[in-house]
Amino acid sequence: MKEKALDYQYGGKKVSYEEFMEIYEKSDLRMEFINGEIVLLSSPSLSHQEISGNLHVKFREYLKGKPCKVFYAPFDVHFRKEGFKDPDVMQPDLLIACDVGETTNEKGRYMGTPALVVEILSPSTRSRDMVDKLNTFMISGVKEFWIVDPVQEIILVYGFKDLDIEHFMTYRKEDTVRSFWFPDLDIAGAEIFS
Repeated sequence: MKEKALDYQYGGKKVSYEEFMEIYEKSDLRMEFINGEIVLLSSPSLSHQEISGNLHVKFREYLKGKPCKVFYAPFDVHFRKEGFKDPDVMQPDLLIACDVGETTNEKGRYMGTPALVVEILSPSTRSRDMVDKLNTFMISGVKEFWIVDPVQEIILVYGFKDLDIEHFMTYRKEDTVRSFWFPDLDIAGAEIFS
């Protein structure tokens, strides 16, 4: 009980990457480290989990026989941002990584940069996902970012090149969502929101 109370005191506080890692290693709570601030994560909603599961299945089908792999939260990623000393540590809802073999450390943790990241919006994470995380992904070398809005049933697809937005599309439930980075990766919106 005492440990849980101490963990909650850190939410929203500025700390160094080293301090965050020390706190994180001693905690059972889900947390992220964004722009020097600890962010405590809550449990996802039912619709969030359904969308995440639907996308996971579609991504796995697409990646069969390919060198990339799909992973889902909780799964830590250390995003090393161009021009920043400390990385951000986040748990994207889903990600596709193509560099797993060469970027796994001695503890078996992934330390690479995903090619594609997906965040599913919730009321408590909406602005952080659409602003802070978009910026982090863009300047850390991620190639593509999908923002899924379960309420409006839309998907925003950002393609990044040279640490900038090169491509942007909005898809609705009735559309077919097409990847910017992965050839032939397309998913019917109705299958994502079903």
